[in-house]
Amino acid sequence: SETLAAYTPPKKDAKVIQQAEDDDAVAPNATGIGKMRWPVRGRVISSFGGGKDGVDIAVPEGTPVKAAENGVVIYAGDGLKEFGNTVLVRHENGLVTVYGHARSIEVQRGQKVKRGQEIAQSG
Repeated sequence: SETLAAYTPPKKDAKVIQQAEDDDAVAPNATGIGKMRWPVRGRVISSFGGGKDGVDIAVPEGTPVKAAENGVVIYAGDGLKEFGNTVLVRHENGLVTVYGHARSIEVQRGQKVKRGQEIAQSG
């Protein structure tokens, strides 16, 4: 069966990002690629825009979820109620990507990740 992998900016969770700002971890060097990669390959079931802050992608449960770009994990856990198990990655350009609804999380807060690195499995 298909489940949801969410890829959503955390507008409502600025507190989580602010706490992570105090961490002195630095993102690895950027790849020089202007566009971020898709975290999973699947069917887009909800697009960005029209009041929606992210993209929802339907994939089979257990699908590897990969970092869209180099960065530092600023949150990894299940404390963001609407997202379930969630990973937030801050990238060198200041953007934060959110990977929600994970079955399992493969990274920890403060960990440097590279573009394409597995960070979670869809739930």
